[in-house]
Amino acid sequence: RGMGAIDRVAVNLSSAVRKAQIVILALPVNALPETFQAIADSLLPDALVIETATAKVQALEWAESFLAPSQPYAGVLPVLPAAADASGSRPRADLFTGGLWLTAETRRLSDSVWRQIQALAALTGAQAQKMSSETIDRLAILYDTLPRLLSAALLNATVDVPGWFDARKLAGQPYAALTGGLARPDDDQILLDMLAAHADLAVQDVDVVLDTLRALREMLVSSDGAAVDVWLRAARDVRQQALKAGDVPVMPPQKALDILLG
Repeated sequence: RGMGAIDRVAVNLSSAVRKAQIVILALPVNALPETFQAIADSLLPDALVIETATAKVQALEWAESFLAPSQPYAGVLPVLPAAADASGSRPRADLFTGGLWLTAETRRLSDSVWRQIQALAALTGAQAQKMSSETIDRLAILYDTLPRLLSAALLNATVDVPGWFDARKLAGQPYAALTGGLARPDDDQILLDMLAAHADLAVQDVDVVLDTLRALREMLVSSDGAAVDVWLRAARDVRQQALKAGDVPVMPPQKALDILLG
């Protein structure tokens, strides 16, 4: 409120949503069923409910169970741009600029709801993109959950190395960047919920990483410097392509406002 980002704070969920035309739920997956149930009777019939949890298949099942069949609803996974700086997800006005709002294609995603999602994304500087709930869940595992598991793996692998405790403050930028995936301890439950909901996908992706590491090990054992060089250059090319893909066109702000206010 002090920054002017929030106008008021409601004392409970029912009063918060009672007159709202758009309700955005920024919650862990396991908090959705209770929240859907708590707000269902207080929502305006045409109020758009948006949730931003990481498990879209599960979220849709709960929405169908607790929200009225005609209630507008959308499952959105906001993705920060690949070029996001070290400040990570700290709240700021341009946090989502250049990013994507992955939006689940469901029977509730009408043309009207889709236009509103596009407009809201545009006002944050992001672009909305439709895809299946299953695809969004797979991407969430691959590009959010897996990197955090790899961060934990590197930390657990190095903590017992002799001299690590004394040298930890000397760790270079690559080590700090990779282990930075666990910089949000308050997200641990979200990570565990995601693994519980999609353990099969997580296992598949861990296996892919293990296969890649085994291939690298074979190159090192055989002292195949040329192969390692090709391996590194391929990864660097992928990284550069990801950074370039961060520039996405968005809807003009005035058009976005016209859609939402209209």
